[in-house]
Amino acid sequence: MIPIPTPLCRGLAVLGLALLLAACQEPGATPAPPPQAHAAALARGWVEVEGGLRRVSAARPGRVERWLAEPGERVAAGQALAQLADAELRLQLAQAQSELQLLQAQSAARAALLPSARLRAERQAQAARQGLGAAQEADEAQAVLAELQAQLQADRAAQALARHKIELARLALAAAVVRSPAAGLLLERQAQIGDSVEAGQPLQQLLPALPTLVLAELGETFAGQVRPGMDAEVQAASAEGPVQRARVLRLGANFRAARAPEDGQAPGDQRVLEAVLSLEPGALKVGQKVLVRFLEPAAATPDNNPNNKTR
Repeated sequence: MIPIPTPLCRGLAVLGLALLLAACQEPGATPAPPPQAHAAALARGWVEVEGGLRRVSAARPGRVERWLAEPGERVAAGQALAQLADAELRLQLAQAQSELQLLQAQSAARAALLPSARLRAERQAQAARQGLGAAQEADEAQAVLAELQAQLQADRAAQALARHKIELARLALAAAVVRSPAAGLLLERQAQIGDSVEAGQPLQQLLPALPTLVLAELGETFAGQVRPGMDAEVQAASAEGPVQRARVLRLGANFRAARAPEDGQAPGDQRVLEAVLSLEPGALKVGQKVLVRFLEPAAATPDNNPNNKTR
């Protein structure tokens, strides 16, 4: 009878096979580590959005009457953010509308006289031609008709001007509402209720809802080492906190004075080339100063260890 191997026997057989395979490998055989990226350049920079922060400005002079949105609130493009005092503007609109109504009433009264004046002028002219009436009366009737027609024409011009005044008053009233120039997050205010502001004066700042960028300043030493498409690592300038990934989008066309100079240097002493990088979402905030480490992927090196080669 053929003996049936017990579980213990099968376990010993597997262990022996494993030891035999291990003995076939030479002790110096180790797996090759993956190639690591190294820093091709370092630069200082800051976190930004495309075009920078937006200014929420008044379109016309006025006094801030009330706020319609609060700092920290996310708003849509065109959303009303503040109301300027508009009592005088509403009065101007009402006056312009009343003026138009008066002109329309006057014009309607004159227009009602037009048929009879035209008929009288025609009859007086016909009577004068037939010798049944005086020519002077015909001339006077024609003059009355001409004057009435001229008045009606002047009324139409006056009504057009009144409508234009109404439109201007409505535009001024609409401009008294300060609206958001873009969708985004409202930041700190630069005016208070009761302040008198001028047209174009900023009342508040807005962080637009756009992708976050990093603007890095490359010194002349590193400018030639960076190119679009390179990966980078970004960290707060204090070298604390998490590291975020970034990628170079474009480089500036010329050198300029540094905005974030190195320690001990005045802003105008250093010439730099600007690099714009897309930044993955993370803890870094817009306006925060950062350090940027541009990465150059290491080329894979051939494995010259004969112990790692396949037999």
